[in-house]
Amino acid sequence: MLAKIASPITTIPGIGEILGATIDGQTDPIQLSALGCKNLAAKKIPELQRALKGSIGEHQMHMLKYQIEHITFMSKLIAELDLEIKKRTAPSEEYIELLDELPGIARRSAEKILAETGIEMNQFRDAAHFASWAGLVPQCNESAGKKKSTRLRKGNKYLKETLVECARVAIRKKSSFFYAKYCKIAARRGGKRALIAVAHRMLVIIYHILKNKSQFFDLGSDYFVKLDEERIKNRNINILRKMGYAVSLMPLKDL
Repeated sequence: MLAKIASPITTIPGIGEILGATIDGQTDPIQLSALGCKNLAAKKIPELQRALKGSIGEHQMHMLKYQIEHITFMSKLIAELDLEIKKRTAPSEEYIELLDELPGIARRSAEKILAETGIEMNQFRDAAHFASWAGLVPQCNESAGKKKSTRLRKGNKYLKETLVECARVAIRKKSSFFYAKYCKIAARRGGKRALIAVAHRMLVIIYHILKNKSQFFDLGSDYFVKLDEERIKNRNINILRKMGYAVSLMPLKDL
């Protein structure tokens, strides 16, 4: 019976039993809903019964069976490949865990990044050289003092695509530094350029993590606010000192 087959669909509580019974010829919504009512609230049962009410013929039963068998086969294949990838990346496990700490980067993304970059950073002069190799910096296309293009350089397209997707996920965490950087740049230059800027910053952080085997520290979403406050304070202090005043600051809360 299909309910005994493990797959992303049939492992959901109740779904495997309902699909298995449907393929075996059961079409009664009441009996089918009883198979999926183990953890379902009582007020949801009539809704489930209405959803299960329909016309399912022999052809649909066969097609449903073949589709789930295909999903089950692919799930098993993916699990085997995941196991093989984990074996091959075992020497880099420490670096994968370090990259996994970054917002927007999960284990799969960390594996893809290391597959392209490796863990040896001494081949790059610095983080800027690393970013240039990856293609996450603008081209230098200038003539007579005028910039003709700000398109990205050609680089490792697989790494670039992965980092942009990671950046897209990272900016959803509103408490992170990446969200603050995205908002700061998007307000002036638009969302697409801001996203590339976040991907570039992530790549720079990855460079230092791999080079120094260091952990990621999130500066927080208020980083630029604090930075701007400090700049404004220092600028005004310097202006007053140039005018011949001695400046001593004290927070209002201490008065």
